[in-house]
Amino acid sequence: MNPGFVFVLFLLFSSHSAAAASPSGTDSTSSYPWQHRLINHEGQSFSLADYNGQTVLYSFFYTGCSSICPTQTYELTRIQQLLPDALKLSVQFVSVSVDPTTDFPETIKAYAQRFGIDFTNWQFSTTRDEHTLRDLLGKMRVQVVEAPESGEIDHSPTLFLVDRSGRIIQRYLSTRIDTQRIAQDIAAADRIFR
Repeated sequence: MNPGFVFVLFLLFSSHSAAAASPSGTDSTSSYPWQHRLINHEGQSFSLADYNGQTVLYSFFYTGCSSICPTQTYELTRIQQLLPDALKLSVQFVSVSVDPTTDFPETIKAYAQRFGIDFTNWQFSTTRDEHTLRDLLGKMRVQVVEAPESGEIDHSPTLFLVDRSGRIIQRYLSTRIDTQRIAQDIAAADRIFR
């Protein structure tokens, strides 16, 4: 990884496990930065604005991760499988690589295929623009730091549930996620904000 890309963004929210989306847990000022452009696993450019009006579950990963990323990706596949077919039409999963110098479209696609990902409503994505990633991580309040001795990239194992109006209504910060609970939260958010 490019040494100039080593940075730390401080985590500005408290840790908690999965909890139901509720008005008291929302932050009306946390509008999602919809204008960021990324590159998906097929090499196609897309804007996060493309998902305006849909419920979205965001995650962060990188293909060289040997700790939390494989476990979390597997658990996300379980959440996707738990959603009813009708709900899959209005819910998107977006996984963003935190390692743009290594993770190219073909790399992230191969990574996703190892987990049997259903790409119907799931974008694995990367960017060649470090500024875009830094800005995105900062706005999402995700902590990322490279460990110089190992080359590993430590990052917050956080999932973000975003409603149809573009508000972050739930953050899940955990090394083990409750797949059933998050699937229920997605369904509830989709009904409430429809």
